[in-house]
Amino acid sequence: MPITPPNGMANDIEARLRAKARAIHDELVQMLIEEATEIVGSIKTPVSSGGYRSYHDQTGNLTSSVGFAVVENGNIIYEYGFEQESATATVGSEEGKAYVRQLASIDTSGLYVVVCAGMNYAKWVEIRGLGGMTAGEQGLRERVRTRLQQLIDNI
Repeated sequence: MPITPPNGMANDIEARLRAKARAIHDELVQMLIEEATEIVGSIKTPVSSGGYRSYHDQTGNLTSSVGFAVVENGNIIYEYGFEQESATATVGSEEGKAYVRQLASIDTSGLYVVVCAGMNYAKWVEIRGLGGMTAGEQGLRERVRTRLQQLIDNI
């Protein structure tokens, strides 16, 4: 014999569960934003100042092309970075924004963060160990893993 809740209580339980799920979702999004913001700052900061960047950015375009997007089901719900770093950085910001939007459109399921450097020569700089993207990715993975475990423990 099934157990049925009193009138109206089933709707109340469902509403509470939906509210809790939404709160967890919002906390997860906020955590991704916080951690990716920290990592992008480190990627843009020279090693001499405590960051990951080893290259000298002559035009500012490469550094301007670094940023991230939090993506949910293929839609960007938050974008950060990609600000013009200097007067000579005329294309980096737009290249970075275009690239992160292209990457976001590839996977249209789930919630994730995309960190990128949008200049076409960013890969060349990274292969030589100067860009900081690899260190940033590793740092972000570890930080998100730790924060996810904390979130799970709190649920």
